[in-house]
Amino acid sequence: MGVVAGHAAGLGAWMVKSGGEPAMVDGLRTLLSDAMSLFLRPGISANISYILLPFGEEEDVPASSRAAELIARRLVGVHPKRIGVDGLPGSGKSTLARALAEQMKLEWVCLDHGLLSSAPIDLDRTGVVYEHHRLFRTQDLDAFDALIYLDEPLEIVQERIMSRMRGAAMLDFFDFEQMQAVGRKAFAVAGGMAWRVPDTHVFVKIRPPGGFQDLSRLKAELNDVGLADTESLPKEALLFLATSGQAKRGSLAYLKGQQLLEDIRYIGRQRKRS
Repeated sequence: MGVVAGHAAGLGAWMVKSGGEPAMVDGLRTLLSDAMSLFLRPGISANISYILLPFGEEEDVPASSRAAELIARRLVGVHPKRIGVDGLPGSGKSTLARALAEQMKLEWVCLDHGLLSSAPIDLDRTGVVYEHHRLFRTQDLDAFDALIYLDEPLEIVQERIMSRMRGAAMLDFFDFEQMQAVGRKAFAVAGGMAWRVPDTHVFVKIRPPGGFQDLSRLKAELNDVGLADTESLPKEALLFLATSGQAKRGSLAYLKGQQLLEDIRYIGRQRKRS
C-alpha cells in the first residue's frame, strides 16, 4: 500500500502546486479520495504492490510433501490415471498437486484460466494430476480415479493470500464464503468415503465401483426438495441452487457485485459534481 499511496500523495501535491482553481482542486481531491477508498482496499492495494514490486513467495513445501506421501500410500493399488485437486485460491492446491505428482511420478497440470466458464474441458490425458479451484464444480468427476479437496478454514486462506499479495484483489471482488460453499458441496455430493489426511484439512475420495455419480446424486438431492427442473442447468448452476437457492454459474457469479456497483456509482456521482 505504501507504493500506491505514495503515488496518490504525489498527485495530490501536484494538484496544489499547479495553481488550479480552488473549486477544481477540491473537486479533484474529493474524487481522488473516493477513488482511493475503492481501489485501495486491503486486497486491491496488496495486489497492486505485488505487481509494482513482485517478490518470491514462501510455500510450505515440507508440509505438502508429507501430505503427498500419505496420499500416495493411500492410493497404493489404485494406480490412478487421473487425480483431481480442488480447493479455494490460497489453500495450497498447487504446492500439494506438484508434490503429489512428483511422489507418484505423474504429470502436474494447473488448468489456470481454462475453467473460467462452466463448460466441460478435455480431460483425456492420463498420468496427470489436474488442479484448479473450479475443477470439481464444473467437470464430470468420474473422469478421475481420486479426488483431493483442500478445505482450509476461510480465515487461513485469506491470511495466506494477503501475505503473498499475488491475487489479493480477489478478496475484495469475490465472495469467498460462497466459493467455499459451492466447492464443499461439489466434493460432498460425489459418492465414496472421504478420508482425511492426518493433521491437515485435506480430504481424499477414491472412486467407488459404481463411480462418483456426482451429477446424478446432485440432481436427485434437488429433486427430493421439490426442484425437479434440473435437466437444462449445468452442474455449477445446480450447485449454486443447492447452496444458495439461486441457479448461477461462471466466475462472475461469485462477484461481490452489489457493493462494488454502489461504490462505482458513488464515484461517478462525485465526478459529475466536480
